[in-house]
This record gives sequence, structure tokens and C-alpha cells, in this order.
Amino acid sequence: MILGYFTFRNKLYIIAMSEVWLGFSALLDHVTDFTAEHGYNDSSYLRIEPKANGKDLIDALVSHKGLNAFASKSPTTDKIQRVHAITPILQSERVGILAGAKWGEKLREQVKNFPKATHDDIVDCIEIAVREELTNNSFIY
Repeated sequence: MILGYFTFRNKLYIIAMSEVWLGFSALLDHVTDFTAEHGYNDSSYLRIEPKANGKDLIDALVSHKGLNAFASKSPTTDKIQRVHAITPILQSERVGILAGAKWGEKLREQVKNFPKATHDDIVDCIEIAVREELTNNSFIY
């Protein structure tokens, strides 16, 4: 699962999505093509889960493709707790998706049906992006 997004004024905007299951070499090529297609530049970066082939993918993207890639933080709670923690951000409409995107309905359905959906890869990626981009544990409420 790949999400392309940017942040602006404390909001996260999802502009691209790719849901693929590929072997390592094909995945490396797919990620490279995805970044080129969606406006990757020198200030862009790739955040990758450091499980399965994640660490090898990071190494290959950095050393062979010259992309800015690093490991996302490993979670400390289960997925349901993590999504519950970002629910106020989602409810306050601080996450938007590209209008008219052909993948938009699939994203909405998976979020709507979490945690009972068969797949939750999209929700997992959104949770990581929101947690690492929009949360700041230094706020005092």
C-alpha cells in the first residue's frame, strides 16, 4: 500500500494511492514510478514500515534510486487503539482526499468499515501518516 500525500496548514491531503502486492524488485520499480508520477522532488520523502521487506526497500531506494526514504516509527499499541487515537483528527476533517480520485471510494469504504473490513492496509497507512505528520505530543489540553 502506498499513499501519496502532503501536509498544509495542519491538514493532510491524500493525493494518490496504490494498492499492490509485488515481489521486491517489482515493488522497487513500482515505488520509483509512483514517486515520479506524483511529483516527488528533493524535499519529498518516503516513510516505510520497517517490517517484512521494509528495511531492504529503504536501503535500495536510498542507495540505488537516490530517494529520501526512512522507517516510520514502530507502533506501541494495537491498530484499533492507534486508529481510535487519531479519530478526533479524522472527525475534524483534517484529512482530505483528492476530489474525483478513482480510488477514493475504496479508501472511504475501508475507513468506514474498520475494524470489521477484510483488509485494513489503507487505514494502516492513513493512521501512520496522521500519527507522524499531524500529532504533536507536546500540546497540553
